[in-house]
Amino acid sequence: MLKILAAVLMLVDHIGLVFFPHQLWLRMIGRLSMPLFAYAIATGYYFTARADAQANAAKAQSGELTLAENETTPRFGRFPKYLLTMAVFALVSQIPFQMMRESAHITSFGLNIGFTWTLALAVLHGVFSRKLLWQFAALLAVIAAWQIPMDYRIYGILYPLACYPIVRAIHARTDSNGEKATAPLGYLWGALGQIGVNLMGLFVLGFWQFQALALVSMPLMALDKGRKSRITKWFFYVFYPAHMLLLALLARWA
Repeated sequence: MLKILAAVLMLVDHIGLVFFPHQLWLRMIGRLSMPLFAYAIATGYYFTARADAQANAAKAQSGELTLAENETTPRFGRFPKYLLTMAVFALVSQIPFQMMRESAHITSFGLNIGFTWTLALAVLHGVFSRKLLWQFAALLAVIAAWQIPMDYRIYGILYPLACYPIVRAIHARTDSNGEKATAPLGYLWGALGQIGVNLMGLFVLGFWQFQALALVSMPLMALDKGRKSRITKWFFYVFYPAHMLLLALLARWA
């Protein structure tokens, strides 16, 4: 449900951007969309990393991998496929994104949120995989987000990382073998992380003051039940470029 809500809020935000630029309340509503998608990225990473860890542990148990190799050896599991899918999604979405920006009379070049999420995944994996190669990739991702114009810049690539403690807290609370006692601390770290990222956005990056409305999304994250979405993930990969293309075409015909 959170993904659907995020998609609806994004649509409202982009309608305001293209057709009603002076109606700030539309853009203010849209501030809740990005953090909900960031939470979805963090959740997707959690399930992907857990599946890879379980597969590698099974291989180690069967003798295919030593315990040391399981901790240190890069392998091609689900995560690289997730990363590649996000990168392809970003490339496909770039032309509709640029068309929508032009319809809103934004002439500067910028990369769409798909590139931001691709770098965010690299940062997440660099922090939690404990593999030197991915740690180096995470460092490069931070540098790229700082130097290359893209949606939400470094604020965006750090937001899923700030959401990740909440994802883990939810699964600690809801999983049958979860450590429920650790959940409150996870919620606390997630809240502090998101507050910190928003303060950086306001005072370091000079974001619009209403971007801090992103914090309103935190209770929605905390209420999540930690289940995989019943709606196919491909719907959201299609919805993002499709809605931008439609808005751009409508603006040209209006």
